[in-house]
Amino acid sequence: LHINTTTFHRLMSRAKMSPSSSSSSKKLSQLVSAIKSSDPVRTRALCDDITFDINDAVECDSDGEDDFPLQVALDTHLAKKSADSFECFSTVCDHDYLNPDKDAWKDGKTALMRASEALDAYAVIALCGRKASVTGENRKDGNKTAIEYAKGGGEGRGKDSSEEEKRNRERVVKLLEAERDGTEEGLERFMKRLEEVELPKDEA
Repeated sequence: LHINTTTFHRLMSRAKMSPSSSSSSKKLSQLVSAIKSSDPVRTRALCDDITFDINDAVECDSDGEDDFPLQVALDTHLAKKSADSFECFSTVCDHDYLNPDKDAWKDGKTALMRASEALDAYAVIALCGRKASVTGENRKDGNKTAIEYAKGGGEGRGKDSSEEEKRNRERVVKLLEAERDGTEEGLERFMKRLEEVELPKDEA
């Protein structure tokens, strides 16, 4: 049987890629599972072993939908608001190859927009630290920015249901404005606001 050189190289390339692709998919599945379990040790170890694939999705067994690591990390943290869920989220945010502005939810709303709308100052700080776009606009939702989502977010959707929510809204908006300004004064305001933010507490 005669195989020309081009065909041979293509076959060899496929043979080399298949195991690697399968291995990457397996690691991603394990990472998503660790994030959902809010296991910071496993999340960190798996993140260290993943490169560009951090922006890829794996199919969720329960609903068949695509799960992206950042998407799962933020959704899990916003649902649990625990120290472990935040550590998993910040570990994903710190990944060298992460694209923090990826439209993982397919509705144009980025992770920063979602964290801003939830008035979660610490998640906002983690995403800003990863250079998520503060000025990016959601073209699928009236070109809203993260700041506009913060102003209209919270349980009261812009109408503060409590003094705590009012403080959270002001804090998140000022954090975003300081990051957007990109000036020394803005950085000083950012650092001042950073001191006011409380870390998520451990679950009882």
